[in-house]
Amino acid sequence: DMLGILIDAGRHYFDTWWLKRLIDVLAVLQFNLIHFRLTDDQAFALQLESHPNLTWPARRDGKTNKVYSRRDIHYLIAYARDRNI
Repeated sequence: DMLGILIDAGRHYFDTWWLKRLIDVLAVLQFNLIHFRLTDDQAFALQLESHPNLTWPARRDGKTNKVYSRRDIHYLIAYARDRNI
């Protein structure tokens, strides 16, 4: 069975430290799925070396203009996998 959540980073940037903490909590609750949405029609929150012009920050409010790097995503996947998510 799958028990999971949706994180919509296509509309709001979440710091990697916050996502790591969330993964820890989900592991305690025995969740095993995270749907991590990085794009929508308003943002493309992932840096791609092959298509750098696609990158568009998830928030453009003057406070946060961050996107996820390939390294960030690989780290989060490995971190979640180590916790059976």
